[in-house]
Amino acid sequence: MVAVYAGLLLLAGCKQVDIPVEDLEPTVVYDWMAGESPIPNKRMGILRGGLNDEEHAVGPDGIYFIPPMTNDSEDYVSVSDDSFILFAEHGSNALIKLCGRADCTHDNVQCDAYLYRGSELSYYGGYLYAVSGEGPHSQETKLVRMASNGRLHETVLDLLQFAKSHGGDFVYCDMITDGYCLFSTHYWKETESGLVGERLQSYKYKLDGSMRKPEMMEFGVAYQCGDVVLSISNEIRDDNDYRSCWNLDLETNTRTYLAEHPRIPGWFGDKEAYYFRDGAIVRLTYATGKEEVMANTDLDGRYYAFVFPDCIVLASRDDSAEADNHLYFYNWAFELVDTVEIAYPHSCRAEFLIIAESAERIVLTDRAADGTPKYYIEKSELGTGNAKVYQYDLSAVS
Repeated sequence: MVAVYAGLLLLAGCKQVDIPVEDLEPTVVYDWMAGESPIPNKRMGILRGGLNDEEHAVGPDGIYFIPPMTNDSEDYVSVSDDSFILFAEHGSNALIKLCGRADCTHDNVQCDAYLYRGSELSYYGGYLYAVSGEGPHSQETKLVRMASNGRLHETVLDLLQFAKSHGGDFVYCDMITDGYCLFSTHYWKETESGLVGERLQSYKYKLDGSMRKPEMMEFGVAYQCGDVVLSISNEIRDDNDYRSCWNLDLETNTRTYLAEHPRIPGWFGDKEAYYFRDGAIVRLTYATGKEEVMANTDLDGRYYAFVFPDCIVLASRDDSAEADNHLYFYNWAFELVDTVEIAYPHSCRAEFLIIAESAERIVLTDRAADGTPKYYIEKSELGTGNAKVYQYDLSAVS
């Protein structure tokens, strides 16, 4: 195994923060890797498809998370206005709050890790970005930037102020990806049944501040696949619902047609798509419009294909009592590398357990809509017969 890392993150209380000119993307080579991956080895700064429902960001030194503040129920998540950024250094099993101040109790608004209703976490250009106060009832919604160790919070753009100056009442951030904050303004519409939130307009804003003001977006964004920012259009043709996939250029606000959507969730690159259908990993080639079976898995039922730069992971979409609680790892030669059982208690189907991925690990939770990292699988153990699920040490954040 060969690993390449950037310099270590220092969680110490320092007065000056040195921002690297260029961050190195952590990469690892394992014996089980094979075949030619079409997925760019890019994890930092993008909102990867399949993982776009959880608040996390991969950095050169570790992974950041913003889990919601929850109650103790096993099947219900209540969200508080208070949130804290958690950090796990690459190779470590310990999660900590992103604050190195010795005088901090790490449980109030003065903590460097604190964010008011924090969401849309992203690591880009040496900084950590997030949205503070997202939602229809928030009195403050901002795009904030901080150092990679949590210090020096500053407002990059007052999103709510911008929304109100453009006819909106509140704002949602759709995502932060590829150096852009993509957000939408909304307004309250009065109806017979009361006030209803309506979408007004979508905008983009560069994280580096090079844009004088946010610019309107003509097309919606689904998620990013490394080399494609996926936009999906819905049309009605001959009384049938038709969906098409497009590659959106955020810089020029133009898009290029890729293919008709296969009506299966998956990964869409610039020339081909991958997804799971009828017991097989399938490749769709845009130029021909043909589907090709790359691996017959012998799996019955519905599975989601997590498509990563080094592997494809299949997870069941079944939520019945008899659901398959295993994760199936394939390399890019479409060989089954390993099968890992999810033996710990969880209250959601297997596809919702995977919340983050790095060059080293698959990060897992135990219930949907939570996003708290609880467990992980070491990629170095895949194919050895010893792969298993490990538990994070949460003692510093509980």
